[in-house]
Amino acid sequence: MADHATERLLSDFADHLLKNRLADERHGRFMVNWVRRFFEYLFSAGCVANGRPVLTNATFQNFIAHLATRLHVASSTQNQAFASVLFL
Repeated sequence: MADHATERLLSDFADHLLKNRLADERHGRFMVNWVRRFFEYLFSAGCVANGRPVLTNATFQNFIAHLATRLHVASSTQNQAFASVLFL
């Protein structure tokens, strides 16, 4: 994903996590990675309006379902993705 605004958001999110000691560096990297994957999913699924991702309950639920059905990730991994995106 090459969108500058999205990369800026992810950078600010990582800085916020570390500055406020909400996560250690390793956990923060995992959280940022899940948020990045969520935005990539939004763009690939066409959940975009005016070049910006559209965040709704339905798109969030579809992302978690996508993890389970298409990527076959474990439930604990889905929980980690859920918590990371929810924290955003």
